[in-house]
Amino acid sequence: MTLVVWLCYPIAWGCAEGGNCITADGEAVFYGVLDFCAKPVFSIALIAGHWNVDPGRMGLKIRDYDSDPDYFGWKNEPQRRKLQNEGSNGNGVHNDTNGVDTV
Repeated sequence: MTLVVWLCYPIAWGCAEGGNCITADGEAVFYGVLDFCAKPVFSIALIAGHWNVDPGRMGLKIRDYDSDPDYFGWKNEPQRRKLQNEGSNGNGVHNDTNGVDTV
């Protein structure tokens, strides 16, 4: 849709400025219709087309406004399980008490 609308802009210019085929009022209407189709109509079509896209498929985690942010969340589940099985608490420090990080 956007490609078709954008290709109409040079046609509008050619009819108005280049060839004097349409009047100034016709030019204003032509550009107005193109601008309306190119901006708000395309924006609504873009939002409608992406409405049912699952953010999790793209690796995004979107939280609700009333939930706490997970600043130190896991990038993937296998990494979390591996570190938990090794005894790590998730921030690179193991649960041993000698203070040495062996990751």
